[in-house]
Amino acid sequence: MKLALAAALTLAPLTALAAGTAPSTPEPTADEKCDDGLVWDKDTKECVEPSESTQNDAYLLDTAQRYAYAGDYGDAQNVLRAVKSQDASRTLALWGFTHRKMGNIEVGLSFYDKALEVDPNNILARSYLGEAKVNMGDYDGALAQLAEIRARGGAGSRAETLLLKAMSGSSTYDS
Repeated sequence: MKLALAAALTLAPLTALAAGTAPSTPEPTADEKCDDGLVWDKDTKECVEPSESTQNDAYLLDTAQRYAYAGDYGDAQNVLRAVKSQDASRTLALWGFTHRKMGNIEVGLSFYDKALEVDPNNILARSYLGEAKVNMGDYDGALAQLAEIRARGGAGSRAETLLLKAMSGSSTYDS
């Protein structure tokens, strides 16, 4: 097992290690930063409850992802509730991430499964799932997700980088 893990890490593209520590989401300007689960509404130019926002799902998902990566999982879920496309792969993957980080491992895993049913090419969902496998001690499962990420064009991506870091025991936003 450890030999397979060492081989996977050795064969990792060097570009993956330089790719960064977290998937990018557009950073808000200083005026657009909100706290406590609120979102910036570009039309009203103020922080509002996610359910009152006039912004599209992509914007809400970016905001939920920022909250989640900052460790504000409850706030991220508050924003996720306002997303209209609850059955979209990205939405499901973020639900899984927040649930897993809040200690609801089985719920998180079920959301990852649903996200991958909708879009098997969602390499970020695969990265989250692989990280969960590492946390559960299932290195074969993590290696399987790493192979899927690479097979689906994710070699050198941040999704691959995050999973490689988790597999090597390094800290990521997901620690």
